[in-house]
Amino acid sequence: MVQPSLIMGRKTGATMNAVAGQQFLDLQDCPRANIISRQHAAVVYDEQSNAFVLRCLGRNGTILNGQRYLPNTNIPGLKEGDRIKIGDVELVFHKQV
Repeated sequence: MVQPSLIMGRKTGATMNAVAGQQFLDLQDCPRANIISRQHAAVVYDEQSNAFVLRCLGRNGTILNGQRYLPNTNIPGLKEGDRIKIGDVELVFHKQV
C-alpha cells in the first residue's frame, strides 16, 4: 500500500484539496515556475517495500541525482541525500527518524 506524503507543484489556478496525511510544497514563486506542473512530483511511503519513493507526475519530468524521469517510469527508492530537481529548484531528501 502506498501512503501519500508530499506533493510538489504549483498551487495557482485551482484550489488543492488536502488528502489525509498529505502535505503540499508550493513551488509557484520559484525560478522557471512556468515549467512546473500543478502536481509535478510526489514523495510517497510504500509500505510493501518499506521505502520512500519518488513519483513523477509532471510532463516535463523530474530529475533524481542527475537522471531525468518521465511520468509512469520506474524510479528507484529514495536514499538519504538524494537530490530531486524540479525546474530550477533542487531539494535534498532526508529521512527523519
